[in-house]
Amino acid sequence: MDEPLTVWYCDICGEPLTADEGYVIWKRDQNGKAYDFKIVHHVKCDPGSRNGYVGSLPLRDFLGDFGRALLLSFLSPGPLIIRNSSTSEYVGIKNFNEFFDLFHRVQTPYYEEARRYFNCPELLEYYADWNEVAPYTPENLKQMIEIFSEICK
Repeated sequence: MDEPLTVWYCDICGEPLTADEGYVIWKRDQNGKAYDFKIVHHVKCDPGSRNGYVGSLPLRDFLGDFGRALLLSFLSPGPLIIRNSSTSEYVGIKNFNEFFDLFHRVQTPYYEEARRYFNCPELLEYYADWNEVAPYTPENLKQMIEIFSEICK
């Protein structure tokens, strides 16, 4: 089992990477909303702006307290900035499910490793009647890895 929040899996090549090797990349739609978030090996697997990925930051920037502040800024600039702005409505995300997947990947222990099994039929059946919180707690994600890493190879 991986040490939580120290190993990620590249969305291009599938190989493991560390916070120092990774970048988070994303596209923006015509309204400036971010979408299609990926964690990739910097340079080696980064498809770059030629493929529409106009946003990128080091993976390390998305970790810990600073990372939470950065991630939340995609949802809202916050009350201080809104008070000095001409608009009170701002959401910088096109697809919330994609965004929350990224959020979990960089903030929730065991999520990154467990998500490798999310398409496994046995896992899907096991969690079919759970609520929307329980599968994503660190203790349940750890259990998920322990149970399904062998079943869902």
